[in-house]
This record gives sequence, structure tokens and C-alpha cells, in this order.
Amino acid sequence: MRYIDIVKLRFIWYGGRSYPSMKVITKKSSKMSWRYTIDHVDPQDYSIIVEELKKKEVPVETKDLDMFVDMFKEK
Repeated sequence: MRYIDIVKLRFIWYGGRSYPSMKVITKKSSKMSWRYTIDHVDPQDYSIIVEELKKKEVPVETKDLDMFVDMFKEK
């Protein structure tokens, strides 16, 4: 699968013990929707990933990702 026509990325955290997932939305819509779980990322790095994607002018939506990141912040 190639993602050369990305329209938007959506990062979602469903709460509890789940890991955030990423949904890739492309210009040519697929009959199937794929959601990728991102469990090999340091929780504190999600903010950096989102900012880097925005710098590359990729539209990014996040849902409750900030709450997930806040759980792992050092106090």
C-alpha cells in the first residue's frame, strides 16, 4: 500500500489501556478502512510526531492524544 496521496492523518486514543492508533485518509478512498496501532513509540514523542507532520503540511487531527501523553509526563 502506498500513501502518496495523503489527505489527512488522524491520531485517536480510545482510553483505558489501549494504545493510540493512526488512520490514514487518502484522496482515493478505499473500500476498507485501515487503522494502525502505534505501540512502539515513547508516549512523550507523540507531540513531536504531530508537530513534524504539521511542518510537512500534512493535516493532522488528534482525539484525546494529549490525555494519553499527559499520563506519562514526568511530574
